[in-house]
Amino acid sequence: MLKRSVLSDDVVQQALSVMSAKHRVAQFPRLLEEHFHASFFRDQLSLVRRYLLLGALVFLCYLVSDFLRIPELFEYAVVLRVSFFCLFLFFLWLVRKPKFKPLFYYLAALSGVAANGVVVELGRQATLLENYHYQSGTPIVIMAICTFFKLPFKYVLVAVLLMLANYVFVVGQMGLMPDVILINNYAVFLGISVIGLIAAFQLEQDRRMNFVHRLVLGDERENLQQAKVALEQLTKIDPLTSIHNRLYFEEQLDLEWTYCANNEIPITLMMIDVDHFKSVNDNYGHQVGDQVIRVVAETLEKQVRRSGDFVARYGGEEFVLVCPSMPVDVAAVMAESVRKAIQGLVFEHNSSLVLTASVGAATAIPDSSISRNQLVKRADEALYHGKEQGRNRSILWTGQDGFADQQLSLL
Repeated sequence: MLKRSVLSDDVVQQALSVMSAKHRVAQFPRLLEEHFHASFFRDQLSLVRRYLLLGALVFLCYLVSDFLRIPELFEYAVVLRVSFFCLFLFFLWLVRKPKFKPLFYYLAALSGVAANGVVVELGRQATLLENYHYQSGTPIVIMAICTFFKLPFKYVLVAVLLMLANYVFVVGQMGLMPDVILINNYAVFLGISVIGLIAAFQLEQDRRMNFVHRLVLGDERENLQQAKVALEQLTKIDPLTSIHNRLYFEEQLDLEWTYCANNEIPITLMMIDVDHFKSVNDNYGHQVGDQVIRVVAETLEKQVRRSGDFVARYGGEEFVLVCPSMPVDVAAVMAESVRKAIQGLVFEHNSSLVLTASVGAATAIPDSSISRNQLVKRADEALYHGKEQGRNRSILWTGQDGFADQQLSLL
């Protein structure tokens, strides 16, 4: 699958345009064409090299036929075939280097022409009877180049025309067969070449359309994945305050709890509740109440200064602040800082509105003696202990039935 990171919108638009076209194209627009060939070199070059090597090995194995049919020319055949094979191996090694990869198409096409040249040359040196045998090698090479090696059509076309020209020139100059048979051979070879070229063109068109479909499908899948991620993120964002909501809090607390448990470090949880919030709605209206909730959320976010800490709206006028790797003494200072930050809020258009909040905090090192739900319960108990003490308090859970009023201790 093509990666979205390497694609531009222009490439995707060109792919969509090709898909919607009523006729097939021999070449894509420039950007899409570049990606098409880059895709070939990235995904198929290794496979095509193996095909080419297999073809060269088969070509070399025809030395057995040379030995049986033209024993008097066998040494010459060995020189020609082995020389071709060695040059071919050098070509395969060369195109492994990035700077020579663009030459792959040219060298692969020339390899086919060279292989056909070897066959035609051996036929030229052979007797008339054996010459017919070697003439059959040209159609084999033509069909291999057209169908087996996945070369672009324009390179296949040039290679086939060169092979036909070589065959016509050499065989026509030999004068070893009657004109009627010679013309018949030309017609047969031309027909084979046309069929091979049609097949090569169709195969390339199929490769191109498969590439376009994969590209567009990959882009659509990427868009769907991005939409899915965005939707998941939206489900974890509180619409009023744009901070994290309770769902995010529940999921992230599990992760942070596991992290702290694995590293045997403390985690602090604070629950913040706006005092007398119902009276704010009753006296100033729900729009002002919503503004209060938003301002408190912004204030709490400003209190988050460490990586890993996060704030979330727990529900209504209640918020939570999670601080991994925060020890109890720092938690006490942090809780009081949060309380003071909310107490210091000033509302320009509602100067009579005085806001306070109660903060309940609990710190623990996760182990088998405590669960994350128990930590939440401890922070909640500390919060409501502060409510019972008159509100506008930051209370730290210090042990079984024990609480420390940070407002008093820090004054």
